[in-house]
Formats: sequence, structure tokens, C-alpha cells
Amino acid sequence: MERNVSYLYEIRPEKLVEAREARGYNASQFADILKLSRQAISKYEKGTMKPSPEVLQRYIDKLDFPLRFFQQPTEDSDNADATPVLFRSFATASARERKMVEIRTRWIGRISDYLNQYVDYPMENITRVSEENSYRDEDIEDIADGLRRKWGLGSGPISNMTVLMENQGAIISRAEVCVSKSDACSKWRRKRPYVILTADKNSSARSRFDLAHELGHFILHNPSYAELQDKIYLRKIEKEANRFASAFLLPRESFAQEVISTSLDYFVSLKERWNVSIAAMIYRCNDLGILSETQTSYLWRQMASNKFRTREPLDNIVPVEQPLMLRESVKLLLENNIITVSDIKEKLGMGVNDISEICNVPISMLKEDIIPERPRLQIVK
Repeated sequence: MERNVSYLYEIRPEKLVEAREARGYNASQFADILKLSRQAISKYEKGTMKPSPEVLQRYIDKLDFPLRFFQQPTEDSDNADATPVLFRSFATASARERKMVEIRTRWIGRISDYLNQYVDYPMENITRVSEENSYRDEDIEDIADGLRRKWGLGSGPISNMTVLMENQGAIISRAEVCVSKSDACSKWRRKRPYVILTADKNSSARSRFDLAHELGHFILHNPSYAELQDKIYLRKIEKEANRFASAFLLPRESFAQEVISTSLDYFVSLKERWNVSIAAMIYRCNDLGILSETQTSYLWRQMASNKFRTREPLDNIVPVEQPLMLRESVKLLLENNIITVSDIKEKLGMGVNDISEICNVPISMLKEDIIPERPRLQIVK
């Protein structure tokens, strides 16, 4: 005869699912890790059976989440105006990969909302230009030039793409999640643009292009969930975002004036000045008709013979731009004793490693800040 067991703790079954999916495991894989049956995992996650304290501890240890994580409610879908997460190469990302990144977009929203209670972020200055569903190349060139004028950027290289977008109100984070054939993703949430750089890249030039690509989506597109299932539509908007990124980073008139040689060494010097990959510059030259087909083919052959298609010169020298807004918010609040590390952990209910990664802060900054005082002792006379 079964006894009714009373537990001293409460957890939310949906958080068991979230924790597992955030680490990229399906139910069968995680059952093997915990040495449990697939049926047991299913019952825990549906809420028809509660894991014992011993099993819950295994969840905590294997997935690296604090107990508090499993007790807090799951964030809602952010709000009614939230848009679907838009991946670069969305069609090739697996369901598992998309879920890992989608969960992190919720976490970034949770963290930014918490910090925004104490810190005023820059005003959102990124808006969609029109309700058009398609753009000509000339339209995109004009839009990119217009945005540069609006933001007072002139026609030269952009010194820091990441800080530029943060100053225009974007929330940017780097996630240690490798998504095959996808380098970044983005979404609107509460009328603010969010970008996650998902690949573990060590190329500043490629990372900057990823950000400009996502900026292009924010400016040009507003896809629905249904539209994102259409491969033809996806290819179209990816092409448009790539054209925008090229036009924004390499303005047609000023960049064209600087292409005075087809030497690969010269393109390395252009990369040092513009901080845009050689490959992107070759594509840009082709788009603008700066180089002939013969000259373009020559450059591609040179790139291949030097094995620059996967790793270019300067990629290991120029530092990758780092998001600053969340990090500086955490630092500002801790240094001024507005909040404590304990507050952050308690309110967010997340693991230290995840907070450190999303906010781009060192683990050392998130050490416990409550240090017991030494007992005051006196010698008995």
C-alpha cells in the first residue's frame, strides 16, 4: 500500500525541462547521465512524480544550477510584442540548438530587467524603416547610408560595432553555445533589440559583421513564426541582411575609393583599417562592381592557396569586441553597494557560471560578499 509522502521542498517541473534543454540534452541522454529510466525523467518533467532529494541533487550537480533555479517560475514569453528568435542560417540550426539559445534569450531578458530596475539603459534608437516585404539592393544601400548619417558616423570605419549598438539601446551578450552554421541570433523584446553572438569565434572582423547583419534584420525585417518556416523567405532576408551589413560597414563611396590594388597584402592592410574580413571585402567589391570577374577570381584563388578561407590574417591579433552594458551595470551596482552578489544570485536564481557568461563579468566579481567577522575575544584577567 502506497503512503502519501510529504516533501519539505517544492520545485517546478517546467524548470527541470528548461535546465536540461539549456545544456543541450534530450530526455534519453539525460536519463542515461542520471542513471534513471526515460519514463522517470518524463514523469518528473510532467509533474506527475516528484524527484527525491537525492535525484534533485543530481540535477543540480550535473546541470550546474542552484536549487533556487528549480523553484522560481519560468519567465513568460516575455510579452505580447516579443518576436521569434531569428538565427543566421536558421534553417540549418537543429531544434536542440535553437532551444539552447532561445532559453538564453529569456535569461538575458531576466537579467537585463533586473539590472534595469537600478540602471537606466540608453534609449532605443533602432527602428524598422518601413513595412516593406522586399528590398532592392539600391534601397538597402540608401538605408545603410541614411542610418550612418542619423547616428553621425561619417563615412569611415566604425571603431567599435558592439559599443555602437549598445549605445543605440541594444542588449548584446556572448553565449558559449556553438550552433552549427549559425553565428548570431536576435529578437525584439519589450521594444528593445537583443542580440546573442552564439559561436565561439576569435575573429573580431567576423563578429562585427555578425552584429551588422543582425542590425540589418532589426532595420529591415519583422518576420512572423510562420514566415520563418519558409526557406525561400529565409534565404531572401539573409541575403538582404548581408547586403545591409556590407553597406553599413563598408560605405560604397568611401570604401570604393580605397580599393587601389588587387594584392592580397593590400587587402590585409584594408582589413586592418576597416576591421572587416577580407572575404567580406571581396564580396563587397563584387557587389559594387569595383573589381572585374577576373580580378575577383584571382583574389579567391589567393585566399584558397594561402588557406585564408577559414582563418585570415589579423584574426588572432585584433581583440574581439566585448559587450559592456550588462557588465558595467553589474560593476556599477556592486561598487556603489546598491545590490550585493547575494542579491543577484537570489533574485535571478541562476548559476554563477551562467550569470558570468551572459553579463561578461569575471567569476571573481561574483564571489560571495558576506564575510563573517572574527569573534571579538578578550583575555580573562
